[in-house]
Amino acid sequence: MFGLFSVLFALLNQTGTPDAPPSASTHVESPPARQAAPHEPAQLHGCTFLRNDAEPMIERKATSSQPRVAIYALGFSRTGRLAWLETLQGFDDDQFTWLLHITDLEHDRSVILREFRQPTQSVSQLCKEDGVEIERVLRLFEIVFGNPPSLEQPSAERAPTAIDLVAGRHDEETDKTPHDVVLRGPEGWKKLGVVWQVGRDSGMYVREKPIVRGLLRSPFEERVAVIVTQKGIDTEAAEVELLHVFGSRLDRRWHKDD
Repeated sequence: MFGLFSVLFALLNQTGTPDAPPSASTHVESPPARQAAPHEPAQLHGCTFLRNDAEPMIERKATSSQPRVAIYALGFSRTGRLAWLETLQGFDDDQFTWLLHITDLEHDRSVILREFRQPTQSVSQLCKEDGVEIERVLRLFEIVFGNPPSLEQPSAERAPTAIDLVAGRHDEETDKTPHDVVLRGPEGWKKLGVVWQVGRDSGMYVREKPIVRGLLRSPFEERVAVIVTQKGIDTEAAEVELLHVFGSRLDRRWHKDD
């Protein structure tokens, strides 16, 4: 299916912080049984976790050759988790997929992925059919929802002051180039991880140069989630959108410039 595992694939293949333990396996659950529709106010205004008129954090508009992809931030937990929804459609498929992701930002690993199938990409339709179940999972992982975080850009007034992608040496033999994700602030800098640019001669899925989209800021602690995307091309020459999420505390582990 087109793009179905785009975000999951990126999460499982990114490099975490140097002090992080090895990533654990992602908990992937099968689609749940249909739940009863939420009460009427939820149908009118959306879910408790997402309004009908919510703007996606990241959106790729549909074209004649590519379906629409949209990603909605839902909220943080008080213990360093982030939840978001992704919606997309596969080729030769009359159904749309909604993916609920919850990520542990302390160790940069996906902890759960839930899949929901709908006839449309409408938020109201999702709320009507699967809103109760999604809310149950969010509560289970202690995600505080109702006021989704907004995508921010670094500024000189508040840490982090910059997010840089620092390209390493291109390997001619493998046709790969590493891009270090580096956070900068008044106290110094820190490397969050690596995103790989992969060329056509690699014999692998092509990944274009990554782009920093911004950051999400936790309202509960000095922590941010840095959002990086890159275009990929699968074996059927179809473009997919890869999303990388890197977590970082702002109150520790800064390195001073020499």
